[in-house]
Amino acid sequence: GLAAQSIVAFNADLIRAVAAQSGTVQVATINYHNFKEFGNRGGNHTIGDAYIRALANRLHQIAEEMALDPNEFRIYHRSGKSFKLLYTGSKKNAVHQVLATLHSQQSREAIYNEVRNQFGTTLVGPPGIANQINFYSGHATCQPGLDNGMPIDIAKELNDASVSAAKFAQLRWFENPDEGILPPLEYT
Repeated sequence: GLAAQSIVAFNADLIRAVAAQSGTVQVATINYHNFKEFGNRGGNHTIGDAYIRALANRLHQIAEEMALDPNEFRIYHRSGKSFKLLYTGSKKNAVHQVLATLHSQQSREAIYNEVRNQFGTTLVGPPGIANQINFYSGHATCQPGLDNGMPIDIAKELNDASVSAAKFAQLRWFENPDEGILPPLEYT
């Protein structure tokens, strides 16, 4: 599968992007929701690892479909079931569009099918499992020149805002689980 960069690379790239002040910086945090429900069926962590790779692959696929420049849109594996996105290009709502596409039924089925094709239905479960694949995500945007603070401080605030938006999305789901897939939240 396609590789996602590490969280160490994310931190360095984010600080550089903020310091450059050459354009808008968009950051997102993505987490699988209720991952153990589908990712570790029967205690099989190999399937969980496959779901993590499938998410990275789907993010790359969405970026390609949107014609996002890989030098401007980067994917990072934060840890476990969590990813970060960094976008420094000129498309105003690029990260929001990536997240909206990721939250679609089409994406859930693509991720499920990738894992099912690798392990078979017996280990992965029937197609209805795709409906259990959900995410909570949030993103934040920083405009150049809006803050005269130190790049490391601005980068930390931007990262923290994307994490807070993702956590808030998770809390909204717990309040209304019948709503199904919740759209990503945004801080600007």
